[in-house]
Amino acid sequence: MIKIYTENLSKILKTGLQPCYMLIGNEEYLMQDNQDTLLFFAKKQGFYEQQNIIINIDEDWKKIISIYKNHSFFFQKKIVVITYKLLNNINYFIEKLKKIYYLFNKNIFLIIKLDKKLSSYYQYYTNNVFKLSIPIIFCYTLNIQQWIHWVNNKIDILKLHIHTDVKKILYRNYEGNLLEISNILKIFALLYPHKIIKYDDIKNIIEHLAIFVPQQWIDAIFINNQNRSMYIINIFMLQKYNPIFLIRALQKDLIILITIKRNPKITYQVFFNKYKISKQRYKIFINALKNSNNNKLYQMIKILMNIEIHIKKNINDKSIWMKLKTLSLIF
Repeated sequence: MIKIYTENLSKILKTGLQPCYMLIGNEEYLMQDNQDTLLFFAKKQGFYEQQNIIINIDEDWKKIISIYKNHSFFFQKKIVVITYKLLNNINYFIEKLKKIYYLFNKNIFLIIKLDKKLSSYYQYYTNNVFKLSIPIIFCYTLNIQQWIHWVNNKIDILKLHIHTDVKKILYRNYEGNLLEISNILKIFALLYPHKIIKYDDIKNIIEHLAIFVPQQWIDAIFINNQNRSMYIINIFMLQKYNPIFLIRALQKDLIILITIKRNPKITYQVFFNKYKISKQRYKIFINALKNSNNNKLYQMIKILMNIEIHIKKNINDKSIWMKLKTLSLIF
């Protein structure tokens, strides 16, 4: 039984390759990134030819089986990437996978990708796949500690030498943003391949490329991290971000908090599922519920309404951003 988490994948692959790996999860970037990592290690072992197959009908399974059965003495090592998208017939999938499992050999490296829509069935898949000893790589949204671990692995893979202070700035500016932190590290690798990267080297790059999403600003407000929330809102202001997106996002989450407070007998889990709050934000919302009251929440909504009136009147002055900064400090 092999269960692999994204942040540990490279370390595990260095010890040797299994004939097959399965990728499952809801984070598309991680699915692709982990596939690329598997391909990198496979090619180091001499697997160069690659064939991609999307499973839609029974004939697609026959193609895979024929690849295993029909190879000559001169057969070159091959990578086969299967993408499985069917929502039904889970038992059928396991049955076919068992047939392929008994054909595994050292000349074929198999990668199985389950469509993200199937991630809700992961327990069923993993329980059955574990019986076949096929390693499963989990590609679900990372918590902050997993994300930091993943970033440090990327730094090692790119052979970068980054000062501790710079790492802290990267963690703060790109928290949870896999794509952007990956891009900025690649830029560092091109600019500074053989030197220790210090703050003065990357200050302008960081300020120019720092990308946040409204959710990160809201989360900083809800956990009462005023330094972070002010930092993010200042970045939004410098980048001339459209404040209406911030207003809409914060309004939505404030209304969720008010609704939960009005229904104290219903469990948090019910509300989180209903409003599609990710598991990574559960603690943030619970903290916000405990440390806020209706007066404070209504005050914030009133400020948001006032900002929106200013925007509709085309008053795009600094007062809009000052009011948004007030929201960053009021919780």
